[in-house]
Amino acid sequence: MLKLILVTTLFLAPLLVFVGLDLQQVAHYFERVGVGHLLLFVLLVLLSTLMRTLRYRLVLRIPIAFRTLLGILLLHQFYVTFLPMRIGEISIPLLLKQEGVRISKSIGHVIFLRVVDLMNILLWVVVLGLLFRSELSAPLAHGVEVLVSIGALLLLVIPVFILCMPHINRRIAWQTWLPMAFRQKLAPLLVSMGRVFYRQSPRTLVWVIALTTAATAFSILFIVLLAQLWIPEISWSLISMAASFGALSSILPINGLAGLGGQQVISVAMYSQMGLSAQEALAFTMAASVLVLFIIMGTGFLGAFLIYKPGPGKSILDLFKLRRASVSSKDGSTA
Repeated sequence: MLKLILVTTLFLAPLLVFVGLDLQQVAHYFERVGVGHLLLFVLLVLLSTLMRTLRYRLVLRIPIAFRTLLGILLLHQFYVTFLPMRIGEISIPLLLKQEGVRISKSIGHVIFLRVVDLMNILLWVVVLGLLFRSELSAPLAHGVEVLVSIGALLLLVIPVFILCMPHINRRIAWQTWLPMAFRQKLAPLLVSMGRVFYRQSPRTLVWVIALTTAATAFSILFIVLLAQLWIPEISWSLISMAASFGALSSILPINGLAGLGGQQVISVAMYSQMGLSAQEALAFTMAASVLVLFIIMGTGFLGAFLIYKPGPGKSILDLFKLRRASVSSKDGSTA
């Protein structure tokens, strides 16, 4: 893990300087961050994770300590941020396995909640895009209209897909033209996610949606407050819309340090159309990314502390090695 962080940083640093990153501007941004601001930003990250922890507790329905589940979600954020291609998503099933939850059960919950995340972010994109697109310049407003239309369409298609899951799964199982390996891997995932959805009561689904909306709101508020501190000339409405699009790009395998700047390229393109120069947009985006990385690193170690169980030959650093965790964990039997 540490080797990956070091190699990625060494790769990105010269590249960012080459494309014109103003290090003095980045330093100037950090000078404005006081202790109170930092504590507020950490609190928003923790509140967002707290909301996600509550929804996992609702959906999983297993006797697992809230402290342990919170630690797993904090450590999961660390993995997703620092491992490429969203490999860190497997950390939740592996860490839950150590608490006695079968991977075959937890992976269905992870997929189900990722679909809920996608729908919730699309809803934020559609609502904020419709509310504030009039404040954008013509080219960007047209692009936002296209994204809003696609988002609205997906919001209609995804629930229909979930409701038709059993039929879709049977069709996949009988499509002999599909590779056997593909059918054997995809069909169980669809079945697993479908079972999670159909086992939830309407009241639970409402709570899951509400908690997911609150978690996304805290994440957007983080970016809005940071932008008001660093670039107050940009209205909060535009920043909130940009933050919702940033949240949408964060579910792609281009997020975090190991995304090699893919998500940052999208953010720079958006902020540069909102009145900032390309250099100012790049400086703001990279400074915000560095701040988020340090906060996620700190909360990741907090998560490791919350779930660490002392024992012979055990170290808290072992929790940052997914392979070691998966090998040393027991095969749980929780239904």
